[in-house]
Amino acid sequence: MIPAAVNNVLPSQGATHSKPELLIFTGMRFGLMQTKVGLVSLLSKYQLSVSKKTPIPVVFDPRTNILSPKGGMWLQIRKRIE
Repeated sequence: MIPAAVNNVLPSQGATHSKPELLIFTGMRFGLMQTKVGLVSLLSKYQLSVSKKTPIPVVFDPRTNILSPKGGMWLQIRKRIE
């Protein structure tokens, strides 16, 4: 059984996407893939290590919404020697 609203659709409106949440999901998946590729590219070219400025043991800041250390996380970035 075809709904009556289908008969009122103009031909130009048929090309629009009927579920915009699928487009958002596709965009989020692409963004996650792009982040992973960037991280792999960074880790393959550079070596990351903890700086002397980073307090050890790490104490997390209870006032933030995301898990982050008090005073920040300081990293040293060195180019990998091949």
